[in-house]
Amino acid sequence: MNSRLLVAAAAVLLAVAVPTAAVTVAGDGPADQEADLVTLAPHEGPNGAYASVDDGELTVAFDRLNDRGRTIVDEVFTVTADTDGPVSVWVTVDDAGVDVYRGDEPGTALDSRQDAVTLQPGESVAVGFAIDTTGSAPAADAVTVHAEPVDQGSTEPGGSSGDADFVVTDLSAPAEATTGEPVQIAATVENVGDADGEYLARLVVDGTVVDSRTVTVPAGETRTVTVERTFDAAGEYELVVGDRSRTITVVRPPEPSAEFETSEARILDDEISAGDSTEVAVTVENVGDAPGETTVELVIGGTVVDSETVELEPGERTTVTFEWSFRQAGVYQVGVGGLDAGKVTVLSGADAEGRQLSSSLQTAAAGPVLVLLLLVLAWRYRRG
Repeated sequence: MNSRLLVAAAAVLLAVAVPTAAVTVAGDGPADQEADLVTLAPHEGPNGAYASVDDGELTVAFDRLNDRGRTIVDEVFTVTADTDGPVSVWVTVDDAGVDVYRGDEPGTALDSRQDAVTLQPGESVAVGFAIDTTGSAPAADAVTVHAEPVDQGSTEPGGSSGDADFVVTDLSAPAEATTGEPVQIAATVENVGDADGEYLARLVVDGTVVDSRTVTVPAGETRTVTVERTFDAAGEYELVVGDRSRTITVVRPPEPSAEFETSEARILDDEISAGDSTEVAVTVENVGDAPGETTVELVIGGTVVDSETVELEPGERTTVTFEWSFRQAGVYQVGVGGLDAGKVTVLSGADAEGRQLSSSLQTAAAGPVLVLLLLVLAWRYRRG
């Protein structure tokens, strides 16, 4: 079971004892020197309440966790580079049941030198924890922030690029994105030096490193490296890789809604006698992505004379049929569901009888004419 533990929800979770862990800074050099490389502080978000500072020491305490589950606690505290040069940072915990990751991305580890993030002066990285209580309760009592200065001629901890010299010449990112969906940012890196080298592209969002990728760039050539970020909150953010920046606007996805389309408007009988009725039908379909209802109107001569409300699931369609009686003779324009269905001709009693009589006479006259035609054909046949 995974859950994101928020301060407001902590009180209702089952209690599992986890000792308070002091956060210390360590490195290969003297302790005072390494401690001066970075500054630790509780995160400004809700989970920053799990971290506290007392007499200059940062302490992390998770007093209530999911019992026999895996608790995800994003952005507990931040590590900020406090030097004039880049610093390599990673965080370890003295318990195998606790994993460390960057910010709010549990899949981006931060608990080994290989997973270290390089911070430029003033840049920060948020630290999150994944705590597993499926077995025995974690017994961590020490969280160590490892900080090492990065050689100015190197692109990553322990690696040297020799005479390679890198310039980020372009940064490509969408102008708008949706919360919850990953955004890919492409940086074009040029090696203007005279030796091949590796460049560590770090994506900085509003001053915090959120992703990094390494790309090998031969001398005199360019390469494109792609970094990624998923935004959970709507707003405007500044994206920075190297000395290039872009602004992205993040919006919430639209709420699912019903959307209706009408088609195939038709009149069953477009010529009737006064006092008779005819049927008018239209097909209605919900082409949206949520159930909903719509009202279909029958319009005669520009006036709404009847209506019916239908409720449809997404992708569902139905036929709405109206029956309407016309009392007076005339020609009427008919509309249904916002579509033009055509015209209905309504005959008066005399007109209707006249048309019926004309039709009867035509039928009666057809018999003698046919007999006469047959006689003429027979006479011609005999003469021939």
